[in-house]
Amino acid sequence: QWNNGTFKVQALCDDEERTWEAERLIGNVGYSPNTNLYRELQVQDCYTTLAPANLAAALAKHGATDCLTMSSTGAQSLRNPEPDFYILGAKSYGRNSHFILKNGFEQIREVFTLITGKADLNLYKAGK
Repeated sequence: QWNNGTFKVQALCDDEERTWEAERLIGNVGYSPNTNLYRELQVQDCYTTLAPANLAAALAKHGATDCLTMSSTGAQSLRNPEPDFYILGAKSYGRNSHFILKNGFEQIREVFTLITGKADLNLYKAGK
């Protein structure tokens, strides 16, 4: 409801009606990753999620609806047709909203394993 330059917002929270006044309402109703950085490279994006195709397929196969239960999809899911080019982090999930930082750290570890060939590489071990 609009009232003298502010909106009155009413919602039901835990069976209790609440009211807020706000100057602006922002509807974050969609997200598409910006792929301009690698538009000219050989990267196949999933047509539904806009994530790199291998990772999108691995995430769909996992089928988890709770991002906290998702584990690593494996290093091979991070490969692209473009040699030695990897898309990591939130951008690698495309429109899939299940990305959490834990998965991003696992992706970094997996890519370094692909690059170095050392499966026991610990990037986060404190130096002595």
